[in-house]
Amino acid sequence: MGEEIQIRVRGIYATALSKLFLEHGFSITQSSAILAERLKIERTMNPPNVEVYDTKNRQGVIITGEREPLGKVVSVIREGLEDVIIRKAEANLNAIYVGRIIKKYDEKAIADIGCLKVPVNEKAREEGEVQLLRVYEVDPRPQATGEIAIAGKYVVLTFGGHIGISNKIRNREVRDILYHLGNKMKPAGMGVIFRTAAGKADLSLIAKEIEELEEEMRRILDISADLDEPTLVREGDETVIAEFPASIKRQLDNIRERVAPTINGHHYYKALGSDVAQIVDFAEELISRHPELREEASQLLQKMVIDNAFKNDEVRFEHVKLNGKVILLHGKLLQKRDHQEMIIKRSFTAGGYYDGLNIPKEAGDYGITQVKVGEWTFKTEYYSKKGELKGTFYNINTPIELYPNRIRYIDLEIDVIQFPNGTVKIIDKNALEEAFIKGYITEKLKRKAERVAELIAEKTVANIKS
Repeated sequence: MGEEIQIRVRGIYATALSKLFLEHGFSITQSSAILAERLKIERTMNPPNVEVYDTKNRQGVIITGEREPLGKVVSVIREGLEDVIIRKAEANLNAIYVGRIIKKYDEKAIADIGCLKVPVNEKAREEGEVQLLRVYEVDPRPQATGEIAIAGKYVVLTFGGHIGISNKIRNREVRDILYHLGNKMKPAGMGVIFRTAAGKADLSLIAKEIEELEEEMRRILDISADLDEPTLVREGDETVIAEFPASIKRQLDNIRERVAPTINGHHYYKALGSDVAQIVDFAEELISRHPELREEASQLLQKMVIDNAFKNDEVRFEHVKLNGKVILLHGKLLQKRDHQEMIIKRSFTAGGYYDGLNIPKEAGDYGITQVKVGEWTFKTEYYSKKGELKGTFYNINTPIELYPNRIRYIDLEIDVIQFPNGTVKIIDKNALEEAFIKGYITEKLKRKAERVAELIAEKTVANIKS
């Protein structure tokens, strides 16, 4: 399957994902020298059908490219990494819209592009005007620019007359040839940027692509001239976001270990940021020479990260919904046990009801939450100002991760509640089913969440009876 599909992979997940893709018959292109050496593959500069790179928070990857090849890549990720969360981007990368400027401030603006409203960070017109806009960013939400460009396999066609050449093309003679070709062929008022794949491509193919992109650009300009309402005029690159919960990071650790020395928790630590990432690199260099130190080095790194997780008693819950929305909840750390278990107090104001319990929130109410790193659930007991139990809520989620002064997980919608009279109930099954139908989760993850909820309910009922 997929021998013709070329994938370019960058970022902290590159080694593990590239290994997974190779095992399913895909080809890796434009790899780094280190990656090619690890995977024992030839370095090629073929144009990619699909590109994969880190999200800004390093909790997953952006996957973008041609629709059919991308669909096959996403299928492999779903099959091989069953706990993955997949979201279709709100707008495709490099999609071009006619948008209406609805608010202008300084040099930036907000535009209505029909399907949603987006910030415009460059070359925005005045309020009420319509203009062409290109989506240049999708993470965490789409952002647009008035700088219109169309990318092919070998070149990007822009406006302004500029000639640019990828820094990855280092051969001086090749750069000179491409520069002269660009000057010769660039359409009036337009510029050409040569992509990495142009460094090894036949000049006739590059020239043909420049002509095709010019034709497409002029067609877009002609179409947009007659439009005065927000609408899509070019689909851009199919784009999805894959989020990797803790269980997937561990699975990717195991895949990476097959081709390179890998410390336990490699991808979790890399997601923490550059400071910890440098320590990980040092530790893995050490175990490459002394494999017998792997467990000891892993334990020391884990202790260092956990010991420094809380600078004070303020704790945030990064409650990530399956659709990507992040809800930040706040609490006070009351107690830590073995650096893995925490008891956290949250205070509530009056107004609204406790989810599932349908019991009103009142002034002075508080919750006591018990959290354990790596668990698929956590329990919160809700109390009144007088200390009377109002109900218990078991959140079902991906395994909990610990980050500086915050815990993070992806909420799996289904939950278990217990009323003060002891009645136990599983709630929000339909929300979990809907998430599966929308493609956010695999069937295996859906069943896993359902089973966790069932086990909690059974255990809670058994405890009441005993």
